[in-house]
Formats: sequence, C-alpha cells, structure tokens
Amino acid sequence: MNHPRKILIYHIAGIGDTLVALPAFRMIRRNFPEAELHLLNIAVVRSLKQTELYERDTLFAGKTFLRPGGRLKFYVAYLRAVLERRYDALYCFSPDPPACLISLFRMFSRGAVFHCSPDLSRDNISLAEGYLRKLESFGLTRREDQVEFPSAPDELERAESLARELRQGRSVPVLAFGIGGQKQVCRWPLERYDALIARLRERFEFIPVFVGGEDDRQAAEFLAGKHGGRFLYDTPCRSLRDTIAFLRQCACYVGNDTGSIHLAAAAGIPCAMISPSHETPPMKWHPLSRDSFLLRHELECSGCLLRECKYGDPARCLASISVDEAFDALMKWDVFARVFGLPEK
Repeated sequence: MNHPRKILIYHIAGIGDTLVALPAFRMIRRNFPEAELHLLNIAVVRSLKQTELYERDTLFAGKTFLRPGGRLKFYVAYLRAVLERRYDALYCFSPDPPACLISLFRMFSRGAVFHCSPDLSRDNISLAEGYLRKLESFGLTRREDQVEFPSAPDELERAESLARELRQGRSVPVLAFGIGGQKQVCRWPLERYDALIARLRERFEFIPVFVGGEDDRQAAEFLAGKHGGRFLYDTPCRSLRDTIAFLRQCACYVGNDTGSIHLAAAAGIPCAMISPSHETPPMKWHPLSRDSFLLRHELECSGCLLRECKYGDPARCLASISVDEAFDALMKWDVFARVFGLPEK
C-alpha cells in the first residue's frame, strides 16, 4: 500500500482492550515510521481510566478520548478530526465497522479504510494475536518485540522502593492477586481466594499483593487482613503505569479475567487466569506474557456473552472451578516450580 502521511486509529476500549491492542498500534507505527498517527478512543464504560496508559505515549501525535453515550459530541469530535487533518488511512479497532463514521471519513478524506477486527472463530488465538495477523493480511510486517510496555525510570524507582518496603530485607517472592472485575461473570468467589491463599501460605512463604481499583477495596482489605500483604491501590503505585512497573517486581500473577491481568502481562510476568467461559474462543483474552495459562471449564452454556450469569452468583462456569483444582493447577505450574523450588512436572 502507499505510505500514508496521516493515520487515524479508531478504538473502542477499556483497560484490557487497550493493552491487547497496543502491539497492533506499534506494528502500524513501525510500518509507517514517518506517518503522523492520531487516536480516537471511545471508552467502554464511563470511566476514562485507560487514558493513564497513554500518559508517556510517543506513538500518537494527537489523542481524543470520549465517554460512551455522548453521540453528538462524538460525531463533532470525529468530524473535526477528519476535516482538520485529512487523513490518508483509517484503522478501525472495533467489533463492528462503524458504518456512519466510515461514510463520513470517505466523504471528507477519501483515504483507505481498514477494519481490524479479526475473525477468532477460525483459530483459538488471543485477540492481541488476532489483531497482528489482521494487520499482516493488510500487507504490514510484524516484529517480535511489539508486546513490550516500557516503564519510565521514576515508575521503576517507586516500584522498587515499594517492593523493598514489603520485603523488609527478606528474600521473599511477591505474588500478585487480581480478585476483582467489573463483570459478575468474571469474578471467582472471594471465599475461594481466601481458601486458596491460605493453602498456599501453609506451603510457601510469600508476600501477597492485591491488584484492583476502588471497587475492589472491601475484598482486598479482607484478604490483606487475613493473609498480610497490601492493597496496591493504597500505595504510591496506584496508577495504571505504576501498577505495571510494580508488577515487574512480582514473581507471578493469579487472578480473574479483568483488566489487571493484562497489566501483569504488560509487565511481562507469568499469569494464571481463573477464567470464565462466557466468551469464545477460549484463548481470546489469554494474557500475552510467556508461561501463562487459563484454568477454564467448558459447559453447555459456554459462549453466552452475558455480563451476569443467569444461573446466579458465582457464574456457573466459575463455580465449577474448586479451590482444590486451582491449588493443584498452581502446584503443577512450571512457574511455581521455579519460584518455590518445586520439582518440575
């Protein structure tokens, strides 16, 4: 394809969606190093928390972030972007092609349009991998280091300081637990995390750190009160970028299918996801970091796409995962073998 001078990237996203799409955005940048990239980001919820991930961004010359529901404001912002800059290409990272917006783009910019939503039904691959393969189908080339999320020196310094404070001079691994999640269908029961951590602490010495936001405070304080450790949101590493920097200090992450597991993957640490089966294929939200795995059960209702399970709380697919099964899976995980000196299976 011709080398565009100005590219608009349209993305519907929250925290996890942003992190799995960033490798694709870097792929576009590396294929068009001279192009001016602009981002038009629509949040999936009213919060614009994901904007923190772009605070030290060097990918984009301009960024516009909008909350959902403000349709008129959105179209005004979109039209201004298109009319002022006359983009040569539009890359849409959204489940469905935004037909009206594409029509406006073609009317005023007449550039090329690429819908970057991959068909995951054919292959059991992650959404992040699907994005990269979709861009390859458009003629772009990829590199292996596109998943990297660099942390700034001051972020790393705060993370190292907090890790030293938690360890208090001991050579003890820090384990991160993501016990929250916005969707009811994604939350493994708190009492099972309580029992799992208790069993782990009977066998191993480690410092638990609980990752999440204000909505997870009650659960995190309950677990920290019983098992020690800290709620990361109440430390200097509470921002998304600082959370990623701190997770680099952790041996691994165990948690739900929520945005924080993608923060851990962005930090490059191994992740064990206690995964619901409401979405398919199974690997869709698989973390990008190496040595990660999903603990997931396929039921007759798998693929329901519901945010709340019609069978109750906890969701039926998560209720089928017992504490014993989660504990046994961790005991067989090569990562635990390395961290705690177990014989590898």
